[in-house]
Amino acid sequence: MFASIANKAVAVYFTFFGVMMMFATRTMASGYGCEVGDDVIMFMKWMGMNQLFIAWFASLSSRQTPKTQGVTCLSNAILLAFFLGDSLVNGEAFFAAGGMPTDGLYFNIISFGILFLLCVGGWVSSGTPVPSLGVANGQPLCMTANTVLCLVFGLLMIFKTSILRDQFMTHEDGTKSKDLMPNSGIFMNEMFKWIGMMQVGAAARFEFMFGQGKEAYGAKYETLRCVALQWALHTGMGIVMEFAQSALNYPYTVQTQWSNFIMWFGMFYWCMYTLVHMAYPANAAVDKKTK
Repeated sequence: MFASIANKAVAVYFTFFGVMMMFATRTMASGYGCEVGDDVIMFMKWMGMNQLFIAWFASLSSRQTPKTQGVTCLSNAILLAFFLGDSLVNGEAFFAAGGMPTDGLYFNIISFGILFLLCVGGWVSSGTPVPSLGVANGQPLCMTANTVLCLVFGLLMIFKTSILRDQFMTHEDGTKSKDLMPNSGIFMNEMFKWIGMMQVGAAARFEFMFGQGKEAYGAKYETLRCVALQWALHTGMGIVMEFAQSALNYPYTVQTQWSNFIMWFGMFYWCMYTLVHMAYPANAAVDKKTK
């Protein structure tokens, strides 16, 4: 019961801030007391979409078995520990560099701390289930590829942001894209890092979810459905990326177009192909072909 409450609290929190960052982006920025350019606004919207992903899976798990709720609470606690630790260690310097009052930092620390304690409590109340990894328990190959992508890009975003910026923000002639405001680089690097932490947290969440036994078949099915939708949304971003990057004077090289399309659409199609060949949870118990 407590684990369900903890997951619902995480879902509500990240739904609110995800929606705010996606659809009321400038209001969100002004709430933290900062003035930013359109390049940062685009990154905020991307970060908001990733926050909604967290909310989806927290909400999904809140109606599953106690073990599923528990391992989801554990994965959320790991992610929130990343957020809380970074806020405590680097938050003051970041807010000062971005010209923001520290009120927003204190709000972040308090809210992350409360959610972290709720998730730890939810994990404990579920019997402290020890998670297994899906990669060692016969998960679909598309989910293993999904985990690899989350880890690779997540770790690059956290520790090697410069590699990604050089790769995706260099024009065909070798010139670098220019930030629209003096503080743009500060905010974009920070959001790269935080989205990277979300990606690493997502990898743990997916592996914990698919590392469970047959009793969690329904949760696995719904998780794969949500992962497919994630990739569908990224594929949709590709449709408008040329116009968005043109407005921001960002590069849109042939390499960027094809690498994004192959990864986004390829993963969407692969996940959907796998999903439609899985028995619907209500039929899984009587489908002898379901593993």
